Amino acid sequence: MSIFLMSKQLPPLPGNAAGAPNGKYVKYSPSEKSLEAFSSDVVYNVWFRTKPLDEETINRMKSIQLTTESSGQGFCSDPDAGLWTWFEIAIMPHWSETPRIENGIVLTWKSHENSYEDVVTEKAGKIFNSSNRDDDAIFRFLKPGDTLAVRLCARFPQWTLYAKRALLVVELGDEETKPKTDLEQTVSTLGQAVSQVKIAQEAMKDINKLIFPHIKEGHLPSLPDTVFRADVVMEHNKAGSPPQGLRPLCVLALDGGGVRGLETLLVLQSIMKKAFPEGNVKPCQVFDMIGGTSTGGLIAIMLGRLEMDIDACINEYKGLMKTVFPPRFDASAMGKWIDVIPAPNLVKWGVKSLFTPINKVVHTAADAYYGASQLLTGAKWDDGKLEMVIKELIGKRLPWSENAADITLLDSKRTDGCKVFVTAVDVVGGNNQPPMILRSYQNPRQMSQIPNIKIWEAARATSAAPFYFKPLKVKVEDQGKEHEYEFVDGGLQANNPLGCLWNEVLTTYGIQRQTACFLSLGTGVPPSQTLPSLNFDIRHPLKQLKFINGLAGIACNTEFVNTLFQSLINAFAPNSGYRKYWRFNPGDGLGPETKKEAAIAMDDATKENEMTEAAVKYISSTKGAEMVAECAAALSSVGGPW
Repeated sequence: MSIFLMSKQLPPLPGNAAGAPNGKYVKYSPSEKSLEAFSSDVVYNVWFRTKPLDEETINRMKSIQLTTESSGQGFCSDPDAGLWTWFEIAIMPHWSETPRIENGIVLTWKSHENSYEDVVTEKAGKIFNSSNRDDDAIFRFLKPGDTLAVRLCARFPQWTLYAKRALLVVELGDEETKPKTDLEQTVSTLGQAVSQVKIAQEAMKDINKLIFPHIKEGHLPSLPDTVFRADVVMEHNKAGSPPQGLRPLCVLALDGGGVRGLETLLVLQSIMKKAFPEGNVKPCQVFDMIGGTSTGGLIAIMLGRLEMDIDACINEYKGLMKTVFPPRFDASAMGKWIDVIPAPNLVKWGVKSLFTPINKVVHTAADAYYGASQLLTGAKWDDGKLEMVIKELIGKRLPWSENAADITLLDSKRTDGCKVFVTAVDVVGGNNQPPMILRSYQNPRQMSQIPNIKIWEAARATSAAPFYFKPLKVKVEDQGKEHEYEFVDGGLQANNPLGCLWNEVLTTYGIQRQTACFLSLGTGVPPSQTLPSLNFDIRHPLKQLKFINGLAGIACNTEFVNTLFQSLINAFAPNSGYRKYWRFNPGDGLGPETKKEAAIAMDDATKENEMTEAAVKYISSTKGAEMVAECAAALSSVGGPW
């Protein structure tokens, strides 16, 4: 039976409960109301509210529930992107149109979501019960003179809420003084966490302005205000203690860097072996979230979404890089052939004296050919091979699916476990938008723009390094119209995804969730390159090739981000005051023994031995070994794999 029909038997909620018998009372909405959002900012509208509550009424409250009849805009580009209209109950002073704020905590609680469909539907919201310590805060925060206000909420363009009618049912019982002592402790503890995150977020804003100087402030990566709501901040919290029964988080950020991702994997292998010497522990069993850019995004998908162990991932990665970046003609091979020919024959044939100039000419011609090809086609390498090996890998790791090409990055059947995201830049909005986040999960406070992107598309999008591969075009349906994204490597804007990881952790898990380990892995210092003049001249392809490589090198400057984030995370991340951030980047100068003689190009897959040697030197150095041990201890401290 409809709750609205049943409610006709209930008396109206009195402004003063003195003399009112125990039982349920109702407050009705006065009229219909609607609300539409036009941006990523949340918009609110107070629909109706109770009269100011006196102390006796507050102490007699046992339960609160909102029921509504409402509808939505009638369309949704993709339901997997979430529902972005909802109803909430807020504590407001009788003279205010905004919720009361205690120590930075906004006193508002979500009741229930609204459907996007244009059919009016009756929905009953959450029952807030004063005897349930998980949701009794709404009762304990109330003060004489406060009102309970019902608000309509909407976020993101075109999301609309049409509210037809509603009723707020309040149950009154025997008067019982709500405990305030532990509430004060809770507010104090959580208020400190909110304050720390807000301070850190202000610093993050300044950092993002430096990282994304071309992006307007309103479009910079930031935390939505919803993370400071009482229901979000106090989730899983009891009596001021940290979230109960939840292990501290371990999260991993993976830089871009082409073939140098092998060094990333070798460092991670060393850390995992140190943390779990018994073996057979996968990164996806340890890390709650893995975020990556470019080759780091590909590795994130391999480790997190495909659930590969580290040894298997290294083997597959080596083969993948050799296929995607095959060795090209090398004139030095001619030198090796000449060296095995007896010297008298070389002299007799007159070849040896000619080899040096021939070698130089061949190299110059080869460089000119590949440089011109890169400029004219927009890509140095065959993106078809990259797509092929990615799809083959997915088919191998997820064999139960009939078509690997159709498997989505979003794993909607799994709400727990390792979450994965990769970054990519949409060419159309790249100049004034931050990198797009492609997720394997639903972020409850951030909309995924392409929630059903395929695994291979996400891997290809994040690794579409400009000038190395062609951009990836992805078509999606949006309100019956086809929209096309054109993606390039996320490293063009944020080669170190740590800033994105920070936002994703706080918006997905909440600001109160403790963190044991923020691990950031680099791929080695990029080659030192000078950016030449922007004057383009097709007659000099070699000069333009240097410009292209210089641009790629500047985009890959990840140590800048590392320096900015290191102190910030240790100081302000939840459960502050102890080390929880580690950064490993082979060649970053931990000691003279780690110095690299020459940096390895992003597409030089022939340097496998050199990369292995560099990684081994790095983690075997005195400082490197110390850091490995410290980070491994943090990972193992959370209780092992889950």
